[in-house]
Amino acid sequence: MKITKLALRIWFSVATLFSFLVGWIFFAHSNKPAPLTQSQPAQSAPVPDLTSRQLRRSFRSNGSTFSNPSFAPSFRPRLRTGGS
Repeated sequence: MKITKLALRIWFSVATLFSFLVGWIFFAHSNKPAPLTQSQPAQSAPVPDLTSRQLRRSFRSNGSTFSNPSFAPSFRPRLRTGGS
């Protein structure tokens, strides 16, 4: 039984080493990816410059009841458990 375990360990070691080396050679000799080239830089749409007064005016004209145009995220306290 000891001889079989030793033979299997040696076989797995040799097979692993062989697979690693073959993979290394395979990837070392594979084609390299082409560099990214862009003919024109991407252009984004211009962002309108809105003041808070303009935002309030647009909210009032739409019938909205918002008087403060700031959109601050609301933070809730973390749910805490009593433990086990």
